[in-house]
Amino acid sequence: MKEKTLSILRRTARYLEITLSVVIAAVIGYLIVKLIISLLTDPAALTAADGMNDFLSSAFTLIVGIEFLVLALNPSADSVLDMLVFTVARQIVLNHDMVSTLLGIVCIGVLLEIRRRMQVVKKEGGEVVSK
Repeated sequence: MKEKTLSILRRTARYLEITLSVVIAAVIGYLIVKLIISLLTDPAALTAADGMNDFLSSAFTLIVGIEFLVLALNPSADSVLDMLVFTVARQIVLNHDMVSTLLGIVCIGVLLEIRRRMQVVKKEGGEVVSK
């Protein structure tokens, strides 16, 4: 009985996860279309004082959303690291403070080093060795 209940709960959680992923994908698709339409209808907005920052903010937010969708569909350490790198990169591009930029660069360097150390290679004998 306990195994059957756990199986039903796992299956239900998976279906809810897929449903939420579909909803997130639909919202991201809608926002991409909205961003493209706003760019086509008023291209001069990019030359305004904050136009480029607004555009980049929207674009990077969509990129982070897409990475979150990838993480939801394929939960792995690489997906988490990708999402974190894009999130920090978004802050670096949009925030023009010198200290924040320096901290962001250091953070991305640390994240990339973590990714490099996590990569493993399997040799022919089945032995797992770090790259």
